[in-house]
Amino acid sequence: MLPAKKLWHWHKAKQAMNAARDEWQQLEEKRSQMERQVRDLETKSSHLPAPSNPDEEIAKLLLEQELWMMKKDQQEQAARWDHQALELQQSIQELQFEILALEQELDEEFLSAYIRLSETKANPIVEVRNKACMGCFRPLSLRKVDEWRRGKGPVFCDECDRLLV
Repeated sequence: MLPAKKLWHWHKAKQAMNAARDEWQQLEEKRSQMERQVRDLETKSSHLPAPSNPDEEIAKLLLEQELWMMKKDQQEQAARWDHQALELQQSIQELQFEILALEQELDEEFLSAYIRLSETKANPIVEVRNKACMGCFRPLSLRKVDEWRRGKGPVFCDECDRLLV
């Protein structure tokens, strides 16, 4: 496999791992938000005075019903979230292993170019499709296409300076 393709696979694996970590973090935030809502309802319910008229009694019963429904929903969600979190953690571990394996095979010249570009660009490496850079969507010169096809060293787009794969 060409060094640029190895770098591309490494880059995609890192993106997938970051996406999985973000998803796991969002899952944990949802869980803590629901726990906070349940605690708030429990606090609100415990601080209600004893009902002195039928309206207050109905309000208290409605609040208790809302709390019961929220706890039930939390239990159902917790099982799903635990399963999703476990899958995400396994995925993250697999991706970390894949990234480490790919890093050992990376060409130092390509990796240093990638690191240098990643300091200024959100997406430092892009594909070439139909003889055009997928970073700026401009056609590549014939010289760049030839250079890219040979794959001897890192090739950069003339317009956006991204690394071409």
